[in-house]
Amino acid sequence: MRTMHWVLVTGAGASTALGHPERALPMMAGWAAELRAELETRRRGLAQAAGLTEGMDAEAFEEAVGALLRWRSARPLIERFDGVGGPEPGVVPDYIRVHREQADARMALILDAINTTLLRFYNDAAIDTTAATSAYADLLDRLGSPRLTIATTNYDPSAEMAIEALGRTPDTGLTSRSGQRPVLNAEGLIARSRADDGIVGILHLHGAARWYEHHGVIKGHYLAEPFDTTLGPPVVIYPDPGKDPAHVGPVQALWRELELALADADGVLVLGHSLRDPALVAKLERLDKQVPLVVSTYGVDDDERRGELIAAPAELQRLTGLFSRACDVIALRFGPVPGDGMLGLDRWQRERPR
Repeated sequence: MRTMHWVLVTGAGASTALGHPERALPMMAGWAAELRAELETRRRGLAQAAGLTEGMDAEAFEEAVGALLRWRSARPLIERFDGVGGPEPGVVPDYIRVHREQADARMALILDAINTTLLRFYNDAAIDTTAATSAYADLLDRLGSPRLTIATTNYDPSAEMAIEALGRTPDTGLTSRSGQRPVLNAEGLIARSRADDGIVGILHLHGAARWYEHHGVIKGHYLAEPFDTTLGPPVVIYPDPGKDPAHVGPVQALWRELELALADADGVLVLGHSLRDPALVAKLERLDKQVPLVVSTYGVDDDERRGELIAAPAELQRLTGLFSRACDVIALRFGPVPGDGMLGLDRWQRERPR
């Protein structure tokens, strides 16, 4: 009998409960608060100037960071025509040059703070391996111990740490030679997992907190190291609702591997992901209509079925409205203590059409 192949798509909600009890992995709103605090220690007023306001939610945070990074990318073009508005055509006043230098210095501070907090909260040391292993063991048992591919937009390594602890081999695309840092080689990742049910392909679609790009090569650093500018730029897709990571150089190959994984999936479960990611939704939209697409949401208590959860009506409407194909929305609470929070998956398994 052929082993079923499930693709698990995870977002921040699938990791937040897997950190150490005294140091939970923050969701986007939590990261926003920590980043504001970090910036304020570096230069008072800088967080507000960057558009990072107190108490902002995940959507506002993504919009603010995305707008800031788009402004940074557009600056060379803007500055090219500074002379158009000078006292005489072609003349750039000194105060404009001073403004540029200050903007450069402060943008460098902001980027360093983003990377520093990202590495602080999403590195290996942030994960409680026991908690992650317990959560994934329970999930895989409920799915019938399938062949598995994990596609995640998270920066943290909780999935690969749990999979390894469960006796399977996580393949993130990083390969290494003796004495050398592992290098990302995503091509063929899904083919390797197809050839061996013990291999779990793990696709970090937005990059990972321990990856750096150096002279065009992406290297992994597994220790609980703080952000290190000498290693090169980090390979992460920063929060931005307008991003199209499927066409960003360093992670393009991982998105192509996702297409291969979805092509032979027997089921897809979206876990702890808001799906406010047009590129990801577009990939799932093209999934074969015969393949079950199950999207989880945090849910609310069900008064009629004590102990179970149901999707909040507004969230149910939003999630189902993302797709033209059938989509089953269930309420789950994924975490290290198996229990009632996962009953929605059991019910879906019992009641789904065969």
